[in-house]
Amino acid sequence: MWRFTFYLSIFSYGIRFLWSTPWFWDTRQCWYNYPFQPLTSSLYYYYIMELAFYWSLMFSQFTDIKRKDFLIMFVHHLATIGLITFSYMNNMVRVGTLVLCLHDASDFLLEAAKLANYAKYQRLCDATFMLFSVVFIVTRLGIYPYWYQKMIAVMWRAALKRKTQLQTAQKETSALQAMAPIGLMATYLLASGQKRSKAGGRPSANTDFSFTI
Repeated sequence: MWRFTFYLSIFSYGIRFLWSTPWFWDTRQCWYNYPFQPLTSSLYYYYIMELAFYWSLMFSQFTDIKRKDFLIMFVHHLATIGLITFSYMNNMVRVGTLVLCLHDASDFLLEAAKLANYAKYQRLCDATFMLFSVVFIVTRLGIYPYWYQKMIAVMWRAALKRKTQLQTAQKETSALQAMAPIGLMATYLLASGQKRSKAGGRPSANTDFSFTI
């Protein structure tokens, strides 16, 4: 229940915050006047809450029930913490907020499906899990790859035009590309979890698929 509450709250906060920002509507604004961009209190709190949450997920793995995806999720949480920290230290927080909000879009649906499964509402569980699967695939394998390629092109044009910040452009390119294999890995886990569920006749949301990417 607490995970559902957090995911829904942080996604709602992210949408509310980004709705009034110029870079939500025009991603070129992510690099306007970079790196001399102000760090507002709303942006700071957004980053700190996300970072603290992923730290808690990483440590709670050692006290929670051991799952088959323990090592994969540990690596994922570690990579996520590294990317959040890297973008914050390099003041790439505008790009970071877009990535965080996009990746939060499906998480609360998975937790809602789990809650429905625990409450024995099987139809609601299956419907919510199907909605989660659609949103997950669209955001991770559709919107994000298209968006980050466009973002990288804009960033490199600006860097080459000024002939400065080339090293920063290389770092940010690596960071954005690092998220792609994580999305593929998560999609594989989603598909394999569904396959095991159908083979064993178990409810779809009651599998070992427990990641919170």
